Amino acid sequence: MKEPVRLMSAPPNILVGYRITSEVLRGLHVLHRRFRRGMREGRRAMLKNCDLSDLVFAGLDFSDAEFIGCSFRNTVLVETNFERANLFGSCFTKADLTRANLTRADLRGAKFDGAILKDTKMSGADLRRGEVIGEDGKPIHARAETSFRAATLEGAEMGECRLYGADFEAAKLSRVNLLNADMRYSTFKGTELTEVSLKGANMLDADLRHAALDETTSQGASLMRAQRAKRGPSPDDLPGILEAHRSWVESGGKAGRRADFRGLDMTGARLEGALLASALLEGTVLTDANLKRAILAAADLRGAVLLRADLTGANLRGADLRGAYLEGARLEGAAKGQLGDLALSTKS
Repeated sequence: MKEPVRLMSAPPNILVGYRITSEVLRGLHVLHRRFRRGMREGRRAMLKNCDLSDLVFAGLDFSDAEFIGCSFRNTVLVETNFERANLFGSCFTKADLTRANLTRADLRGAKFDGAILKDTKMSGADLRRGEVIGEDGKPIHARAETSFRAATLEGAEMGECRLYGADFEAAKLSRVNLLNADMRYSTFKGTELTEVSLKGANMLDADLRHAALDETTSQGASLMRAQRAKRGPSPDDLPGILEAHRSWVESGGKAGRRADFRGLDMTGARLEGALLASALLEGTVLTDANLKRAILAAADLRGAVLLRADLTGANLRGADLRGAYLEGARLEGAAKGQLGDLALSTKS
């Protein structure tokens, strides 16, 4: 990254590889505003591979500007106008985009990991796969998919967005409008969707197997072509499965049958005090499940979705929790660590 650029007069046609300071940002905004108004000496803001992290953009108008492959990490972009802007391959990790306007912006390959998108306008934005090539000819981003990992999207307007292959892992979506959006092959591992409008959205092979969807979201969408987790056992069948598992545990595997809930949707399951030692729960959706005082010693919980699950007082000694989603889970008094004399400890 080059040293901070100084705007002694008009900048070059395009700034490449510079660290942008607050002073330079203000100068660029003045010139860009003149350009937008058709005034003399105006200049369109055009930047590539520049560092704009930790700055405050609040309320600035950069509609129709170009920020290709730029870093906006930790940047405050509240009410910033990026309408129709070219933001191809840019990084918005942990940025605050509250009430920002990204309508019809080019956001292919952009990263919004950990970002705040509250009441953000993104209707018609292009968020498909894409990557930026650096001056050395190598891709700047190892992954080309647009990602919203662990991002907070609340009240965002994303109607008709092109989100083919977008990654929403561990994100929170609340009251988001995705009307007629292209969601094909997008992934939602550990994602929580509450009152999300998916009406008319193309969900072909969207991976919702490890997502937590509320009733409003599920009923208001056509999810027939999406990948969904199979429903877990009914409340009537569950006691028999647990009893067979108890026999399997107590007989050392000689009787009964090991409980296998891998990849099933067991949202809200009532498993208080259940014996689930060594049970197979890899990728199981246990959102809002009651697991108080459950015995989960040596259980396989890799990648399990335990959003808001109640694990108060549960025995998790030797359990494998690697990759599990535990946002909002209650773990007060849960026992972790090594299981008896075995060299088997809780993994997370």
